Amino acid sequence: VYDRFKIVAGEDFTTVQIECTRSDGQSGNLTSFILQEGGFRDVDIPSTDYCWVEGDKRIILLQFSVGQEVDGVLSDPFMAMIPPVEQYSNGYTLATLFDGVQNYTHFMNLYIPKDFFQPSKIFLNDQSLEELNVTFTAIQHLGVTEVYGAQLEISGEVQTLKHLNKLAGIGVMVYGFGKAISYGYCGGLRLEVSTKGDSVCPVLSQPMNGYYGNTKSVSTSGELLVVECNEGCVLAEGKYLTCPIRNIWSFKEA
Repeated sequence: VYDRFKIVAGEDFTTVQIECTRSDGQSGNLTSFILQEGGFRDVDIPSTDYCWVEGDKRIILLQFSVGQEVDGVLSDPFMAMIPPVEQYSNGYTLATLFDGVQNYTHFMNLYIPKDFFQPSKIFLNDQSLEELNVTFTAIQHLGVTEVYGAQLEISGEVQTLKHLNKLAGIGVMVYGFGKAISYGYCGGLRLEVSTKGDSVCPVLSQPMNGYYGNTKSVSTSGELLVVECNEGCVLAEGKYLTCPIRNIWSFKEA
């Protein structure tokens, strides 16, 4: 049983790395490859795995639920675009599909970056994830936990998901299956996080304690900070990040 993922490159000589963790915490698939502009690679990954995908240049990641002839789930295939970690938002209002005819089974996949992994402060329909006893899997990259992932079965037509930390980011995907029908979509994204420019750094999802080197200006975009540099991007604590930012994803198969 697997899902299919399509990685599409936006530039020549793009190196893509995929590192997966099984739901029991053991290491899973590990692979890397190089794509040219407009090139793509389809990768089939077991449906119990959580994965970290990273490109050193711009990439797009698409997920395909392959349908009942492959995975035995009574449904049709669907496709969903997966946003990068940098585009996670801190809150969502989400809809599940009800048509009055089909009996659907609905699911939600959650991805919480390690810096914002606070189950007691993340609420789904007014209950904290801690109260819901959600079981998480640590998604690792090079031996370091980067994101915590979980799969939940949900009910009801509207779901609200919110982190009490306004600067936090949560990734979410909602999907469901009926008889010979299915749906799936990402909950939303902060598009400004991946703004590309020659001299403007990406929007940052957490406050900075200091500014170093060639900082030109600091401004706000809603609840986020935007740093403009004379050249390149300089982060706090001496950590450097080139413009544009890396393309990083985490995901759980449907």
